[in-house]
Amino acid sequence: MIVAHRIQLLPNNKQITYFMKACGVSRFAWNWGLAEWDRQFRARSPAIIDDYGIIFGYETKKPVDDYGVVVQQISGLALKKQFSAMIDTSFPWMRETTSYAYQQVFSDLQQAYQRYFKKLAEKPRFKSKGKSRDSFYLANTCISINARHVKIQKLGNVRMSEDLRFNGKIMSARISRDADRWMISVALEIPDITTEHNQQDAVVGVDFGVKVMSALSTGEIRENPRALSRHEKKLKRLQRKLSRQIDTAKTGMEIAKDQPFKKGEHPIKSNRMKATQLKIQRTHRDISGIRSNAQHQLSSELTKRFGVIAIEDLNVKGMTSSAKGDAENPGKRVAQKSGLNRGMLDVGFGELRRQLDYKSKRTGSQLVVINRWFPSSKTCSSCGVVQESMPLNIREWRCHSCGTTHDRDINAARNIKKAGIAVLSEPVVLKVIQRIGKRNPTRKKISAIVENTVGATGI
Repeated sequence: MIVAHRIQLLPNNKQITYFMKACGVSRFAWNWGLAEWDRQFRARSPAIIDDYGIIFGYETKKPVDDYGVVVQQISGLALKKQFSAMIDTSFPWMRETTSYAYQQVFSDLQQAYQRYFKKLAEKPRFKSKGKSRDSFYLANTCISINARHVKIQKLGNVRMSEDLRFNGKIMSARISRDADRWMISVALEIPDITTEHNQQDAVVGVDFGVKVMSALSTGEIRENPRALSRHEKKLKRLQRKLSRQIDTAKTGMEIAKDQPFKKGEHPIKSNRMKATQLKIQRTHRDISGIRSNAQHQLSSELTKRFGVIAIEDLNVKGMTSSAKGDAENPGKRVAQKSGLNRGMLDVGFGELRRQLDYKSKRTGSQLVVINRWFPSSKTCSSCGVVQESMPLNIREWRCHSCGTTHDRDINAARNIKKAGIAVLSEPVVLKVIQRIGKRNPTRKKISAIVENTVGATGI
C-alpha cells in the first residue's frame, strides 16, 4: 500500500533559494519538453486539424516526413535522453540542483498527453512563473529522513514541522510552494492493512448537501464550514486592489488600461503588488485548509464509528453545470444557479467520496454507493410513499399519506441507509472476459458468474 504524508518545511533563506531554483529547472524542462513534443508530433502526424481538434495519423506505425525519413515514436523517455545530452553544453546552470527536478518532468508530460488523447483531460499547457504551481520531484535515492529533518541531495538537512507519521520504505517525495510556505509530500510503501471493523453491524446513511455539509440517518447534522463564502468579501477586496495596481503598472509601461498584455509581456511588479499577491495566495490557502479540515474530520469520524456507510453516487459535473443556455434558448435564474454551483463545489462532494473510499479500506468498513436516480429526498422514510415534487426551498415537509413530518436532509439520509442495506443483500454479476488469440486478440469470450455477495460493497 502506498500512502503519503504532507509536512510543512522550515527552510532558511539559502534553502528557499535552492527550492526556487529547482522549481525553475522543473518548469523550464516542462516547457522545453512540451514544445519539442508538439514539434515532433506535428512532424509525425501532419494531418492535425488544429490544436484542439480531431487528431489523425498518430497511431501510424512508421510515418515519414517530407524527406522520406521515418519519424520515431514520441515518448517521455526519448525526450529525457535528448534533453540530458544538451544540459552540459546548453543549460549548465541546471546542474546546481538535483537532476530529478527535470527527469521526472518527462514522465509527467507523457502521462498528461496520454490522458489528453483519451479525452480525460485538456491539452498540456506551458507553465509560467508566478502563475503555475511551483513544485519539483525527488526520488528516494536523493532524500533521507531522520526525525524532523530531511536530507536532500546537493542541499543538506532541512527542518520539518513534525515527524513522519508512517513507518515504511520511502518511494518518492515532492516539494511544493503554498503561498509563503514550503511543503513536502512523502510517498511511502507500507504493508497492506487487513483489519475488521469493531462496529460491523453499525450502518449509517449520509446525505451530502449545501445548507448542511452532511446529514446522518442517526439524526445528526454536520454543519457546512462555508470556507469560500466566509472569505469571499476579503478576496474580492484584495483582487480589486491588485487590479488597480496592475492598471498603474500599465500606465508606467505606456499601455492603455483596457488593453491586455502581449504574449510574453508582464507587468513590472512593485513591492506593494507582490504583497497584495501574497495576501491573495494566503487567503486561498486558508479557504483550502478550512475545507480540507472539515472533510477529513467528517470522513474519519464516519469510517471509525460505522461498519457500513451508504452514500449517493452524485454526478457533480452535471449538478454544477451552468444554466445560462445559449442565444436561442437562454437560461433562467442563472445567478441563483451560479451561487448554488459555487456552494456545491465549496463542500467538495467528490473529495469526500474519495476520502471515504480509501479510509474505509484502512478501517475495515464498507462503502456502499447507491444509484444516483434514487428519490431519497422525495420518499417518506416512514411509509415509503414518493412525493410528486420536492423543490430545494422546502426544508421540512409532511407526508400526505402517513402524516409524518420530516427534515429534508435527515429523511434523505434514512432512505439512503435503507437503499444501502438493500444493495448489500443483492447478488453481484461478475463478467469474466477471456481474450482469444496470441497477438492482438480481437475475439472475446464473456461468461457471467453470479456470486452470493451478501455483505459485499456495492461501489
